[in-house]
Amino acid sequence: MEYLLASLTLLQKGRGQKKNWVFMKTMVDHNCAELMSDPNSSMHEEEDDG
Repeated sequence: MEYLLASLTLLQKGRGQKKNWVFMKTMVDHNCAELMSDPNSSMHEEEDDG
């Protein structure tokens, strides 16, 4: 989850700067997609109810 912490830190440092928010959202979206495609991920198991 280091990527999330780093992204949140960037967001806090650049509050009000849309560029950092977009960067954070891109990072989160990319990593969430990787987690959900990983059968060993606990997040995948939680989301796999539909």
